[in-house]
Amino acid sequence: MSADPDAGGIELGREVAAPEWDAFLDELPGAHFEQLSGWAAVKARYGWETLRLVARRDGRIVGGAQVLTRRIGRFGRIGYLARGPAVPAGETALALALVRRIDTEARRERWLYGVCDHAYDGQALAAAMADAGYRPHLPGIPPSGLMGATAVIDLVGSEAELIARLRPDVRRGLARARRSGFVWREGGAADLPQFRRLMVATCTRRGAQPTPPQPDYFERLWAEMGAAGRVAVFVLRMGDEDIAAAFGFATGRTLRVWKVGWDGTHSENQPNRLLWWEMMQWARAKGFRQLDIVGLDLADAQLALRGEGSMTAFRDGTTNFKLGFGSQIRILPGAQAKFFHPALRLGMAAGGAYFLRSRWGRTLLARYWARAGQS
Repeated sequence: MSADPDAGGIELGREVAAPEWDAFLDELPGAHFEQLSGWAAVKARYGWETLRLVARRDGRIVGGAQVLTRRIGRFGRIGYLARGPAVPAGETALALALVRRIDTEARRERWLYGVCDHAYDGQALAAAMADAGYRPHLPGIPPSGLMGATAVIDLVGSEAELIARLRPDVRRGLARARRSGFVWREGGAADLPQFRRLMVATCTRRGAQPTPPQPDYFERLWAEMGAAGRVAVFVLRMGDEDIAAAFGFATGRTLRVWKVGWDGTHSENQPNRLLWWEMMQWARAKGFRQLDIVGLDLADAQLALRGEGSMTAFRDGTTNFKLGFGSQIRILPGAQAKFFHPALRLGMAAGGAYFLRSRWGRTLLARYWARAGQS
């Protein structure tokens, strides 16, 4: 890692492994797992390269940004900053300095474009980046499917206090599940194949493609982060069968439940309410202060905040379930993109954004992205 004196002391590194960076994230409230070096190590298996910027004061890391880059076909490189920059609350000037350094590297490496999917509290930075030439990220431009809202469960308090925050129907469903013979446990690496099968079963019922698509993705995550306790898998069993499971990341004081799976059986006994409740209890016992549900339909979240949400009004069938645990809705800063290639900048100025928003534009981009090997 080398420091650039012209960039305000910001160091630039390309090493995948970064234990000091991970230790900083462990102490940073709100740090996200996509900024961990273990996440970069797994993405490196699928064609992504690491660009990590670190800012120091008196020798100590005070902020930074882990950017993933990759070449797309023969045309150029893109950059993706997921849930960053990672800086303490209120350090908007530092975050903007990191973004400016990313811009410098993007021009040096001749990126096609870069995308910033902000940290949860990145609203002030998003406003500043708009003045620096960043525009709302268009859904048709990869990476796609970015999260616009989530829900966070406060774990501070006694078990009785957590139960009191549950919606009445969730309390009733939880009581029923407890009487039904389910057995919950924290799992391990041996449970990952069954977890993936359950996740795929859930996606099949919903008519969706499983993400990530790689069959070995969770094993790779475990290999990179399992020993440090930064990933966890939870399993719910009935008799001799594991029927539901979840995979999460532990960063700082937050457990983020990233993926879930269920085989669809025993629905009358509410197994998933018990799965989530026991994850809450596990996280609270481990000293976590919140559980992030990791993903809430944006339109549903806005409906709920206006007091207009209901099982019939929500667009996503999982929204009502997710909001039943005393969850606090978080509307996230919208992702932003900046085009660095002159032809792309010109094309966007000439109306390319309208084409990319169209069904034809999104289809063409999706086909090209698939051919380029996006993962």
